Amino acid sequence: MKARGLPTEIEGFYTMDLINRFKINRNFHAFLIINNLFNAKYGGIDAYGGINDLKYNPQYGRNFRLGFSFTME
Repeated sequence: MKARGLPTEIEGFYTMDLINRFKINRNFHAFLIINNLFNAKYGGIDAYGGINDLKYNPQYGRNFRLGFSFTME
C-alpha cells in the first residue's frame, strides 16, 4: 500500500562513527570523535526516497571533534 503516491520502502544506509580517547597523563585526556566516517549521504526522519530528500531533509556529512579534558583532584 502506498501513501499519497510515495514509496513506502526506503533503500537502507549505514554510517560509522569513531570515538577515541587518549590518556596523556593521570589528569589530562584528549579525545577525537568522527561522525559519519565514510561521509554517507542520506535523508533523515520523514525521508521517503524521493529526489528531494537530501535537499529538504539533509543530515550531517562527516564531521570531526577534537577536545581535551582535565580532572582536578
